[in-house]
This record gives sequence, structure tokens and C-alpha cells, in this order.
Amino acid sequence: MHSGGFVLRNRPIARALLRLSVSSVAGTFVGGVLVTLWVAVMNLRADDGPYFPPPFVAFVVVLPVTLTLLPFQAFVELVHAGARRLPWWAIEAVGVAGGLSAAFLLCRFFFEPSPSQRLGTVTTTLVFCLLQALVALSSQRVLAPRRRAP
Repeated sequence: MHSGGFVLRNRPIARALLRLSVSSVAGTFVGGVLVTLWVAVMNLRADDGPYFPPPFVAFVVVLPVTLTLLPFQAFVELVHAGARRLPWWAIEAVGVAGGLSAAFLLCRFFFEPSPSQRLGTVTTTLVFCLLQALVALSSQRVLAPRRRAP
């Protein structure tokens, strides 16, 4: 007798992992494009060196943000796995909390801006993290299954 395999027996788990993966990739892609553009503009405006390759810097910056957002995305999936579906504003609020957390971690541990650049760096980092988080969690909300009325 055929057991059906892990994926067939655990379809809700597989679908939740797929939603989590696709929404993470969507947020990472948008974040990568934004950071690549940001670093390219900074390289063009700089009159000194060194010049860093924008896609590499984007990967180094976006990856920690993606990893910071995973617990927030997992929380949304756990709530969806239960009997209820979160309203759109609650998912966006979780996204804002994730974006603020990621921005705090980036500014605290990755960037050490000079006092003259602090406001611009923190603001840009905050906007980038919020956009990546909102794209990731919004796409997760769009991919979530619709509950049928009883």
C-alpha cells in the first residue's frame, strides 16, 4: 500500500511553507532592487573610494532583513493555520513591526554612519526595511487561502 508521501499527507503544511517561501522571495526581490539602486546612487555621488558592487551589497543587506522577517511571517502562518484569518490591517501591522525590527537591527549592528550622515542613513534604512516587510507580508496575505462561509 502506498503511503502517499510527506507532501501529500501534509498539504496544509506544504502550502504554508510554499506561501512563506514565495512571500519571502517577493520581499527579498523588492528589497534587493531598492538596495541595489541605493548603493549605485551612493557610488555615483561618492568622490572617494572604495566603490562597492551594488548587487553584492544588496545581498549582504537584504539577507539579514529577510531572516529578521521570517518569525513575523511564521506568526501570520500560525494564525492562519488556526481557525481565524487576520484582517488586512493586522497583517500590515505585523509587517510594520517586522520592518521596524529589521531596521533597528541593521542600524545597530551593520551600519555605523558618521554624525553628518546618520539621519539620511537611518531614514533610508527604515524606508527600505518597511517596504520589504510590507511586500513580503502583503504577498503572504494575498497567497493565503480564503475561508468559506459556513
